[in-house]
Amino acid sequence: MASIKNLCYNKVKTKWKDVFIMRITFFGTSSGSPAPNMRCSCTLVEVGDKKYIIDAGTLIIEQLATRNIKITDISALFITHMHRDHTDGLPSFYLRMTHKRFDEFPVPEILLPQQPMEPIIDILNAWRSCNGAVRPAREDVKFTQVMPGVVYDDGILKVTALPTKHSAILNSYSYLLEAEGKRVFFSGDFSSKPIGEFHYEILEEPLDLAVCELGHFTADTYGVIFKDHPPKQLIINHISQRKFASAYEFLEVCEFPTLLAHDGMVIDV
Repeated sequence: MASIKNLCYNKVKTKWKDVFIMRITFFGTSSGSPAPNMRCSCTLVEVGDKKYIIDAGTLIIEQLATRNIKITDISALFITHMHRDHTDGLPSFYLRMTHKRFDEFPVPEILLPQQPMEPIIDILNAWRSCNGAVRPAREDVKFTQVMPGVVYDDGILKVTALPTKHSAILNSYSYLLEAEGKRVFFSGDFSSKPIGEFHYEILEEPLDLAVCELGHFTADTYGVIFKDHPPKQLIINHISQRKFASAYEFLEVCEFPTLLAHDGMVIDV
């Protein structure tokens, strides 16, 4: 994988050995529906000067503008599954990225887990028409269908898709992100019994960070999943209001570093 030494501009200290590889910024951390001070799932991942988005449950364009990030700075958008709390911001993102003012800029790659993708693309283009777009979308917009295995590798970030059993109708995935030897896991959504569907093979090498949902079971489940191979840090994300009590109980007894995500939270890996 290509080195990002010349790309990296965020430093913890002044020496190269102290430069972190990834910066994770949580735009939205709620499960199912927005909650007070919690938007739905959306996360920015930065590797050097490259930027990626995982899920689009909130208004991405607003979150980017708040941080003075251009939509054309985004290299790829990864959707874990098509439920609304992971996709509500997708139509506005697509509408904006295909605006004629951005014709001279590269467009982000959009990775969708649903088969076939064509109905989703048709809906996105119909939304453009509803918003008064009088010309077709750019022909160079790249949609990629997510399948199990490596789905993305731009020489900076490698992303592997791991199927989950969250829905009997919709395809759903977790993602393993790798850059410069760092390994970060994003769980997506599981079923109510994740112990039986977790991809334990990814734990054969240490995880620098695991970002895991808490919308469909109690937090002590992660004590079982990570019992023998804990991550260097666990961030509990996509939190249901009904699961906060279990999260606080788990924080009292867990044997590895664990934090609850909140909107605006930034983690350096």
